[in-house]
Amino acid sequence: MLVQTILKSGQELRLAAFISQDKKLLDAYANNQDAYAIIASTIFNVPYEECLEFYPAGTELEIGGQKVIAGNKTHLNPDGKARRSVGKTMVLAGNYGMSGAGAGSLMKKTAKEGKELLEKYFQMFTGLGSAIEKAKADLKKTGYVEGLCGRRRRLPDIFLSPYEVKYKDPAKLEQQNFNPFINCQNRNYIDPTLQKYITKTNFCKNNTDYEALVQEAAKDGVIVQANTGRIAQAERQCFNALIQGAAGTLTKKAMIDIFNDEQLRAWDTHLIVTVHDEVLVECKEEYADLVEQRLPEIMINAAKELGIEAPSMKCDPYNVTRWYADNAAAAILKEYNKAVEKGKSNEEALEKVIQEHEEIPGEAIIKTVETGCDLNF
Repeated sequence: MLVQTILKSGQELRLAAFISQDKKLLDAYANNQDAYAIIASTIFNVPYEECLEFYPAGTELEIGGQKVIAGNKTHLNPDGKARRSVGKTMVLAGNYGMSGAGAGSLMKKTAKEGKELLEKYFQMFTGLGSAIEKAKADLKKTGYVEGLCGRRRRLPDIFLSPYEVKYKDPAKLEQQNFNPFINCQNRNYIDPTLQKYITKTNFCKNNTDYEALVQEAAKDGVIVQANTGRIAQAERQCFNALIQGAAGTLTKKAMIDIFNDEQLRAWDTHLIVTVHDEVLVECKEEYADLVEQRLPEIMINAAKELGIEAPSMKCDPYNVTRWYADNAAAAILKEYNKAVEKGKSNEEALEKVIQEHEEIPGEAIIKTVETGCDLNF
């Protein structure tokens, strides 16, 4: 029998903490706390424990009319996971330069609410905000940002003029801007009509002004092209590039080290695929516990060899016979509880779920409902 060992590290936010050296983020990791849950706790003004993806070990739960004591990451907390998801969205919106409207849209909130949440986010993590602004300033000087191991991401759009003004008919401009004495275009000459619209671009304060100018210029055969979106996109991408570049470097280093590790080879372990910050390997069930211990050592050591000491990479490996079985179990439990809430008996609700999921053995569904554990079949 084969099992999959999944290695998750919350990689990108930890790398953001490393790059920015934000004190609050570093303190959270030093205290072994979930940074996403801390963000969610602040946003929703609820205790930190109520924003965790799993119920803390020792939590007493009632599942299917029976009392169950949660172990270490054995029972998903749907409400906590939903709140934590909002925390992750704030990281996505904040670190990757989204507007208030963009952040609000992701969380199904208004642009105003999105803006307020972003402001609160950067009030929490001032070091992170400073690092983002520094990345933008560096980009404007060089046209690239340089991250881990000297990897550069070039974003030349940062040097574009906010607006490009030109004739629709290139031959017209070439004819008017031709210097016969040096048989080339006169670079010091600016066509008066084009200059008029170049000047008018300075008064474009919003999209309505821009659209009006485009229509006016079109009557003179002039094209006014806005580059503001491309410039803004370059600014948004620069800090993201530092994080993604570092994540790519770290993951590739870990993959190489996993492939070359003699202990893993002795345990007949095979690297299958990486998915974002997850590394999936296959091994025989008899070696599963050993592999589960070894993988985090390799990942953390790979980070140290790249100079990432604080925060250290924290890995959460676990063994499953089905990838993302815990999510499937949570979905089954949700359907079961929903049926009970609608007035069905425990037996009727269970039978309904079994009938609607013929792809899953009934025994696995029954065990999941009774214990709240992962689907295992």
